[in-house]
Amino acid sequence: MGKIVIIDNRVDNADQLAANCATTDVVTRVNATSSLPNVIQNITSFCQSHSFTRFHGLYIASHGSPGHMMLGMDGLHAGNVPALLGPLRQYIDGRVVLWGCNVAADHIVANNIIDGDLGSFIPYMQPYRENGPHQQDPLLALGTMIERIGRGYVFMHSIARTLGVPVLGGINTQWVQANWQFIGPWVLVQPWGSYILSDGTMG
Repeated sequence: MGKIVIIDNRVDNADQLAANCATTDVVTRVNATSSLPNVIQNITSFCQSHSFTRFHGLYIASHGSPGHMMLGMDGLHAGNVPALLGPLRQYIDGRVVLWGCNVAADHIVANNIIDGDLGSFIPYMQPYRENGPHQQDPLLALGTMIERIGRGYVFMHSIARTLGVPVLGGINTQWVQANWQFIGPWVLVQPWGSYILSDGTMG
């Protein structure tokens, strides 16, 4: 089976990106008014109605900045990844590729990051409510993790944990190329937290 591909129409040459997809890919185009929950629901409904079970990856293309993709009206970032992309977990094998400018950028200074360090992404889906005098605000916890290891890593690890597959993202400014290749260095983040930079650095 091919890939699930989501392309934001605001990307330069989005038509060429779509044309470079395989005939077996399921390609969805979104715009500035597209609701991402509805987009994901439509993809899962399509998979169910066509008895598709597994895809060899998820490709997402949009304008980006460190730790963020300007996708649809909602945007995609570490705080909303579990709620938005969680329904796709049962369909995704292989890896996720994030194709957007600087989406994986920002510092990665922590080595040997363990899964438990980022184990509290799920609470970010709901507003925080104080349940006791010593309970930590999960939004503050997210801010601490971003400050410690950078927005790009936190975003990519959130996706990797949510979908259970590695996530690959580019560091530099990107533009359309054949075969969805990156320009310059990239980062690969595993669900358990380790990462590889294309310059050979590992963590």
